[in-house]
This record gives sequence, C-alpha cells and structure tokens, in this order.
Amino acid sequence: MPLFFPKSYSVLNFKGGFKYTSDYTDLSDTETADALNVEYGPDGDITSRKGSTRILNEELLSTTGTTSRPITGHIYFNKLGGASSTLHVIAAGNSLFDYRETSKTRILSGLEDDSNTFWSFAQLQDPRSASDDVIFGVNGVNAPIAYNGSGTAIYVSAITSATQVPIGKHILGHQNRIYIANIVDSTDADSPVKVFRSEVGTDGAPNPHRFTESFFVGGSSPEGVIQGQMLLRDSIYYYLENAIYRFNPGIGDTSNLTKVKGNIGLMAPNSLVNTGNNHLFLSQRGVYSFDGTNVVHISEKVDTLFLDQSNRSQLKYAKGVYDFARNLYILYFPYGGSNRNDYAIAFDMRSLTWQPPITGRQVSFISNYMDSNFKRSVIYGDYFGYLYKDNNGLNDGIESGENHTVAAATTNTITVTSATFDQTNDGLKGQRVKIYDGTADGEENTIISNTSAVLTFENNWVNTPDTTSKFTLGGINKYWRSKDYSFNAEDLTKLFKELNIRCREEGRVNLDVHYIIDFNLIERATLKQLEMFKKGAVWDEIKWGEFRWGGFKIIRKKMFFRNTPEQKIYGHHIAIRFSNERAQERFKVNGFDMVVKEVGRR
Repeated sequence: MPLFFPKSYSVLNFKGGFKYTSDYTDLSDTETADALNVEYGPDGDITSRKGSTRILNEELLSTTGTTSRPITGHIYFNKLGGASSTLHVIAAGNSLFDYRETSKTRILSGLEDDSNTFWSFAQLQDPRSASDDVIFGVNGVNAPIAYNGSGTAIYVSAITSATQVPIGKHILGHQNRIYIANIVDSTDADSPVKVFRSEVGTDGAPNPHRFTESFFVGGSSPEGVIQGQMLLRDSIYYYLENAIYRFNPGIGDTSNLTKVKGNIGLMAPNSLVNTGNNHLFLSQRGVYSFDGTNVVHISEKVDTLFLDQSNRSQLKYAKGVYDFARNLYILYFPYGGSNRNDYAIAFDMRSLTWQPPITGRQVSFISNYMDSNFKRSVIYGDYFGYLYKDNNGLNDGIESGENHTVAAATTNTITVTSATFDQTNDGLKGQRVKIYDGTADGEENTIISNTSAVLTFENNWVNTPDTTSKFTLGGINKYWRSKDYSFNAEDLTKLFKELNIRCREEGRVNLDVHYIIDFNLIERATLKQLEMFKKGAVWDEIKWGEFRWGGFKIIRKKMFFRNTPEQKIYGHHIAIRFSNERAQERFKVNGFDMVVKEVGRR
C-alpha cells in the first residue's frame, strides 16, 4: 500500500502589497486586505515598519498661551554662503521658529494662529547680498516673510526697495525668481488664480523682493482656484482644483501658459510631491501620477480608504511626502470621523504597489530634511508642536519604548508603581499609549503630562483600564493577515495540521500567530505566542565567541494546529495572522508552509 503524506503549501515570496477589498477571492496568494504598520520588502519578505524619534523634547507654543499648537509648516534651511548653517524653520501657533537638534528659538511672532493655515517656503538668493541666501515664506494671511538664518525673521516689505509684495498661499523659487500663487486681494475676484513673479533687474541681477509681473492661470469657475505649483524638469505646473497648466518661464515673458489637463486637479495642496520624474497628488477621484503630459490613476486598489473611509470634510488637509531613500509616496489623511491626519498609506515606486496602512501617529505636517549622511529623509510634525525623524528606531515617537501592566487607573490616568517615566523637559507629553491586553484592549490615548509613575491623558478612556490591562508606550501595532486560503478546493473539507514559519533574526522578538479557520472572528481564532529570540544572536542571550557575528540568522518555528472550544481544525478555509504590538520588538517573516490534509466533503 502506498504511503500518504499530507500536502504542504508554501509562501516563498511576499508580493502584491495591500489591496483594500472585502472579497478574499480578489486577493492573490500574498496580497492582503488586512494589515497595519508592516512593509512588503524588496527581497520578498514582510517586515514591521521602523518607528520615529523626536528631534527635541520641547513643544512649540504661541506667545499668547500654554496650549499645544500643531506644526503648520517646515523647510530644511541648508544655508549657502554667508554664515553657513543648517536648521529647520518651523511654523507653529502664531510663530516661526529656528529649530535645531538641541535648541529652539522664536524668530517671529504675531502671525495667524490657525491649525488649518499652512506655510509654504522657498530658499533663494538674498536680495541684500549676492553671496548669501534666504528663506521666503507665505501662508495666505500674513505678509510674506524672509529669514537669513540669524537673528529674527522680517517681512519682505521691510527689505530696501521692496515693492508690491503680494499676500498669497503658495510660494516657489525658480531661476532666481520667486513665484507667489493664489493671491489674497479683496478688490480682485480673480486673485485666487493669479500669480505674481519677482523681477530681474535692468542689470541682470535677480530682485526676489520686487514683484512687478503677474499672470492669471485659467479663471473659469469649474476649474477652481490654484491649489499648488511645482517644478517638473524646467517647467512650472499649476494645479487648480479641476485643471493642470504648464508655464514655461522666459526672460520677462509671462504669456507662455498652456492648459495640459482638464477635469482633474488637486484637492489637498500639501499632498502634491515631486519624485524627480513625475508629480503625485490627491485629487477628488483618488491619487494620480502626472509626468508633464499624462495623468495616471494609481490608487484604484485603495481608493475606498480616501473616498469612503476618510473624513471627507477634512481630506483637503491631507499631507503627503516623497521618501527618496525608500522610493515611497506617503500620504497621511483623517480616517473615519477624525479631524487629525491619523492614518497613512504609502505607494511603493519600486514595485508599483501600495504598502499596508500606517497608524499610531497624528501628523499635522510632513516634509523632507537632509540627515547627517547628506541624504534626504522624512520629518513630520504633530498636533502638539513636536518634530520627529521618521523611519528611525523600533518605536514611535520615543527612542526606548516601554511595556507595562496597569497598577491603577482613573477615567484619564494610568498608574504604574514600578515605573520611572521620563520627566526631562516635556516628559512624555504627546506620546501615544495603546492597551494591548486586558480591559480596554485596543484603545489608544495621548499623554498630556506625567510624573515618574502616573500618566495623564488627553481624552477619557472608553473603558477604564484595570490591573488586567497591559499597555505599550511607543509600541507599534503591527500585523499582517493573509488571504483566506482554500487551496483550490473550495468544496473540500481539510484537516489543518501544522504551520512552519521562517523568520530573520531581528532582536528580542515575540511573534503572535493567529490561525483563523472558516472566516472566524479574530477574538475566537486560536493564538500561539512564539519566542523568536532563543536561537538568534541577541545581546545578553549569548556569550562572546560562541556565535559568528555579521550575518542574519534564519529562525524556523514549527507550530501544530489544535482544536479549541471556539475553533476546530477542520474547515474549508484558513488564514494566518502575524502580529506584535509591544515596544522594542520588530519582526521579519520570510515565508511559511502549511501542512493540510484533504478529508472530503463534510
């Protein structure tokens, strides 16, 4: 009699990315419709995303009070000429700040204090010194400002011979000229589609403080107002709400303006980014790519998130950035009924797929800066006036995360008697906490103050935590759920026997593995908690000289499926879910195998 062996089904290469669908049959073998805070790696693995760390633990406030104010603008000023320096120019509350790794300095106050009034900046030659440069900024309410990296910022109108300096919403520097678009002028009904351009003097030198030329972009009401302007190669493209125009700058010529596209435009001004070869932006119909001639809809797989699952009234304040190091377009937007950008989705330009959503952050502004290795990296500001380096470390917002069990709690506090929470400068204000087990499981909150043992939160808990509750400070809620596999036999009942997981050594990691049979609820699915560090190279777990350093160790874990009162191991479909919500722990899954025996129709 021949021997019978159960079949083994293998996942060897994760690809396809994230596809927001309610129908499991729409997914390929390694696509997912249900994942958070993980990334499909270029080498075919699933990796929990990296975190972020604060640049300076001191919040930015208005001069008029002590209430936290969101970041509403940022530019990285890599000062050329003069007293060379690098710094962040930050807008928050009613002020602009010179913001550095170890200090912050208010450089101008008395400005518009509105969380939805955003600043646009450009760097150009200083009109007072041909060997120096300066930052120009506009916000559509206050007069344009200038800052040369020292002392205080000034209004452009204060510069000698400044004239006709317009108030506008968007600013761009190109060929030693400043372009200010969407002008605020109550005497001109067409000013929202007007652009002012600074002049070149009769001596051929630029005068970026004198605006003596202007032109209009479109003007018909269905096209809407100017929402943004951005360079692509040597042309400036103007994005209206429902049209795109190309402007080819000439010497003294403001008539070279061509309509490129109609019936498509920019909905969220700060979603517009330049990848070098094209623009990406959020329109009324989803995310589009534009190469200067053609627009391509790239968000079909995730449009429901923007168009149906977001707060549409706040979607115009969505914020985008292009991560040059990882070739990702990242877009933060308000999810559900939120008024804050608390959800993000990233388009991977390497594989042309969407990565799973990013959560656990509240991003009021996002842009790029130059890191210490002279590479452009992502930086974001939150609604509490703090700035963060992205893709940095194992935790979100804090370098060293913590996991604790609650000793006591009230409607808006948690006490951990054995803790010694950081109280340096602003302490843990603005950091996020998530309950990952026990009462209030799944709830998140933001710290507004703390002592060494007590955390006080921005909002009341829906369910007050108790001594069964475990929480993480800085932990990233990361998981990936597979499709529901039928193994090409929808009508056959199977006996699900075992799962073999292949992981890379990522440090001291616990991996929570759920197996979900016949679309069972996650609360009733079977959970197996695996320690992924006993066989790996981990500090304090091995002895020097007993392990070869420098390589990645593959960890293989076998787990057997078992019956529980909530779930049997017989069924038609099975899904696998890998997760870890705790701080200081990151996982990388290379693949897995499932052993399944077909037992017929039941």
